[in-house]
Amino acid sequence: MKSRYLVLFGIAIFLNLNFNSGHASDSYKLKYKMKKGTTLNYSMDSKMESLQEIMGSEVESTTQSKAKIKITSEGENKDGNLTYLMVYESMVIELLSSMMDSTFKDPEGLIGKRVRKTITPNGDQIDR
Repeated sequence: MKSRYLVLFGIAIFLNLNFNSGHASDSYKLKYKMKKGTTLNYSMDSKMESLQEIMGSEVESTTQSKAKIKITSEGENKDGNLTYLMVYESMVIELLSSMMDSTFKDPEGLIGKRVRKTITPNGDQIDR
C-alpha cells in the first residue's frame, strides 16, 4: 500500500515537472514602442572609483556624474522601427583625486546637442 502511494506521488511529480518545463520554454518579446510626441525624462547618476599607479605613486580618484536626459519620440516608420530625439539637458562631472580636483558643469558642445536615433522594436540601434 505504501509503495503504491510512493509510485503515485512519483508520477505526480514527474507530470508536474514535465508540465512546468514545457511552459518554462515559453518566451516573451518586449518591443520598444512610443507614441509620436511622447517625452521621457531620465536622471542618470554614476560613480567610478579607481586606483592607478603614476610614476611609482598610487593615485586614488573618484569620478561622479549626474545628467538629465530628455527623449522625445518621433514615431515609427513602416518597418516598425522607432525614431527618437535624445538631448542632454544638464550634466555635472566631478573628478576628485589626490593630485587634483575638477568640476565640469554643462560641458560645452554636449548640452543641448540633439541626437536622432533609430532602433528596431527589439532595441538594436540601426541609425544615428
